[in-house]
Amino acid sequence: MPGSIRHLMTRRQFVFHAAAAALAAPLAVGPARAVITLPKELCFVGEDSFHRIVGRAVAGRWGQLPMGARMLTLARELEGVPYVGYTLEIHDRIECPSVRFDGLDCWTFFECVLGLARMIETPKPAYAWTDLLAEIEWTRYRGGVCTGGYLERIHYLDEWFFDNFARQNVLDLTRKLPGAERLRGRRSTEMTTLWKSYRYLRENPGLRGPMRQSELEVEKLPVW
Repeated sequence: MPGSIRHLMTRRQFVFHAAAAALAAPLAVGPARAVITLPKELCFVGEDSFHRIVGRAVAGRWGQLPMGARMLTLARELEGVPYVGYTLEIHDRIECPSVRFDGLDCWTFFECVLGLARMIETPKPAYAWTDLLAEIEWTRYRGGVCTGGYLERIHYLDEWFFDNFARQNVLDLTRKLPGAERLRGRRSTEMTTLWKSYRYLRENPGLRGPMRQSELEVEKLPVW
């Protein structure tokens, strides 16, 4: 879906507001450094933009803002960045935490804002690109760990909330809302139905069976 961060899509607004509302929990501390399994040019694009945003954040003491206000302030720094789909598909076989500031989709927009917001909460003399990748690894991958396997990544929002809630990164507020009901008969099949759209699944047929098993487990998660 073409466009820019200035003209946010409905689903991007949903992801941002739903996740930001859930981030009332004290932040669980992630790893000090990410496990980098690919060259920097593949897993981190836009270091100048990173330092510009972080410089403004440090000067403005954004790390002291409440999480919601902090995320909103950081999100505005990404206004105008083009929408680019499939930005997580960066290699044929090896998975790695990644960030790019020259193009974002609905999920990586939220994820980048969240990672920056978590990162600047801990004061440091200087922040490196690996600090942001460490935060990305901590929330993007099951249990907060990526060792290079594609199936270690959390591919569905349902599981993302479940996994990150279990690790105290977020609070699941939905079931406490008036009128909340558990969803029944959910199906999660996008990854295996549209496998040709995903570089890793397209280039590695052996991943499709295990991915379907992962989807079946996701379908069992309690979603309200």
